[in-house]
Amino acid sequence: MLFIAVILIFNALISMMCFIRVSVKYIDGELDRTGVGRPDWDSVGIRISMYAMAITFEKMSKTPWIPGENVRSLARRIDYVLAIWMQLSMFAMLIIAVILYPHMSE
Repeated sequence: MLFIAVILIFNALISMMCFIRVSVKYIDGELDRTGVGRPDWDSVGIRISMYAMAITFEKMSKTPWIPGENVRSLARRIDYVLAIWMQLSMFAMLIIAVILYPHMSE
């Protein structure tokens, strides 16, 4: 079980790195180019998960924290794939953490 947890952690890290290097970099550049600008409140990288949620879920694109409609309209097919991969890997990591917690707390 611990081996699966380690694999899921590495999968989540790789998916986040790919999403940040490909999608977030592209979306930030396009937001700056169109004059909308990236969020100025982001200091710890919360916009990364907000971008992924805005790309994946239409309801989250209406959030006031990021220009969600613009992010969703700028998203390419690869951005959708990377956003879904990142969210699924984070969800899988959360599930394995919940399963392993009783064993780790003893």
